[in-house]
Amino acid sequence: MPKGDILKLKADPEDGTAPIARLFLDALPLMRLSGLELRCVLYLWRRTYGWFINGTRLKERPITLAEWADGLLATRPRISEALTSLEAKKVYKRKDLGQGRGYIYEMNTHVDEWVGIDKAHLVELLEIEGMVVPVVEKPNPPSVGNAVATVEVDPKITAIYKNFENNIHCLTARVKEILEDFIKEYGVDWVTDAVEESIRHNARNVSYIEKILENWKAKGRGEQVKKQPAVSSEGVYREAPGLYDKLREINQNVQPR
Repeated sequence: MPKGDILKLKADPEDGTAPIARLFLDALPLMRLSGLELRCVLYLWRRTYGWFINGTRLKERPITLAEWADGLLATRPRISEALTSLEAKKVYKRKDLGQGRGYIYEMNTHVDEWVGIDKAHLVELLEIEGMVVPVVEKPNPPSVGNAVATVEVDPKITAIYKNFENNIHCLTARVKEILEDFIKEYGVDWVTDAVEESIRHNARNVSYIEKILENWKAKGRGEQVKKQPAVSSEGVYREAPGLYDKLREINQNVQPR
């Protein structure tokens, strides 16, 4: 029975555990990870190995950038940068759900694939601990024939990416993931308008777009201010009937000295 110590913020195994493979615990300290990267790994463990759904312990799970940011108390750009680095190091794997729905994350259990791991030292540690390290061949992935799954792309989402890349800066994988998360949380139309608003104010970065969306969510959008086309002085004067003609008449009657 749970003891209830968790509500007192006192750790007790009887209040729940998350089984982590011993190899992870031996390998992770040997990786050169930033503090935030390490926290990302721990958070992923908690959101997968620490959860049961329908009687089955999870090995993978969809997690949005908003959830990462909330769980780690860090900004989305920093989270995305740390996740990109961990993916490059092959510490975890992720699958794109498409249509701005985010990614499914899971740990890469093939620790020998981790980039930067000192495998010789790790094996030495395992031998000292008396663990048997068998060499196991990885099975080939099942064949799915020549069929290729196609995902229909929303043209509005494509337009957002194109507008961002043409008017703000290069659309990197990290930036695309952030925009996808915005789309999932705020909707395509809001993100479209927020990108336009950022361009209009010459604030060409993702953080500004995020602030716009958060402000709209908190205070409401209200009336959108549309960008007015530039007008000439003639156009301005014509707003006052007769003023422009009067000034032109004066200018024509002025004789050079």
